[in-house]
This record gives sequence, C-alpha cells and structure tokens, in this order.
Amino acid sequence: MVVADKPASQPNSEFFELGVYGGLINVQDFNTELMLGIRATFHASEDFFLQFNGGFSHVEESAFEESQGSLFEGSDRNYGYYNFLVGYNVLQGEVFPSGTQGKWTNLYLVGGVGNTDFGGEEAFTATIGIGYRVNVSRHIIISVDLRDHSYKSNLISENDRVHNVELSTGLSWLF
Repeated sequence: MVVADKPASQPNSEFFELGVYGGLINVQDFNTELMLGIRATFHASEDFFLQFNGGFSHVEESAFEESQGSLFEGSDRNYGYYNFLVGYNVLQGEVFPSGTQGKWTNLYLVGGVGNTDFGGEEAFTATIGIGYRVNVSRHIIISVDLRDHSYKSNLISENDRVHNVELSTGLSWLF
C-alpha cells in the first residue's frame, strides 16, 4: 500500500488566477472558428469562484453566404464576448500521474451573464458550462471547458435564440 504525502500542488493562500485560453467556437448559422481569450478568476472559497472571461474570433463566410452573398462584412465579422460567471466545484480530488505525487483536480459548473458583439449587434448573453481543472504545479493550472453562450439575435430571423457552443483549453497562473 502506497501512502501519498500532501500534494505539492495544493493551493494554500492563492486566491487569484490569470490565464489565457483557446479553442473552437461554433457560431450558430455560421461556422466553427478558432477563438482566443483571457480569464481572471477569484477563488472565494474551496467550493465557489468568480470568473471574468473575454474572448474573440473572426467568423468567415458560411456556406449559405458563399452561395447567396455575404450578410455583412469588415469588422462586423469579428465575434467578441465578455462574461462574469459564478463557478461551483462539484467534484474535487487528486490524480497521481507519477506515483505518490498528487495533483489537485476539480470538475466544476459555471453560469453567468455578459455581452456578445457580432454582426453589428450587441446582445445580453447568458452563459452556462462545465469544466475540468488540474493543478500541474503549485501555480500552474490547465483547464478544459465546454460553454454555451445564448442570446437573442436578429441576424437570420427576428428574435432568434442563438446558442454558440465553445470548447476550449486554458493555461492559468495561480497567485
């Protein structure tokens, strides 16, 4: 039986996290595009955290637009968002990739509100998601997130509820 020591990656007094993330975002009625973003997190307790995210992408013409003509051009093709989320660590644990040295992990849920700017429209946006985080060292965190950004849009049809799904991975510094 191997008894593990307290993992070196366990955060003690670090409450803030800054990082970058990138991945894919599916812009409904358009394309799936590469996206980049920044993230700032405040760990209010062992279970709850507050998070600010800002992401952007450039959306190319969809297949429909290629055959029928562009709906809009220029900077209106830039997709950007920001949101403020509350997160809850659902499952907290450890993984042991190298024998006795454990790494802290969290499976978490997030939800909140923000703003999306795309196609010349700005829209109040609700965001929900799930993520998994691993503290690879005392200060370095790798995360994988799946999020849905939902808002009302008039680009394709009147008051259409749009769901833009994002899959991303991030690298953060805990301090």
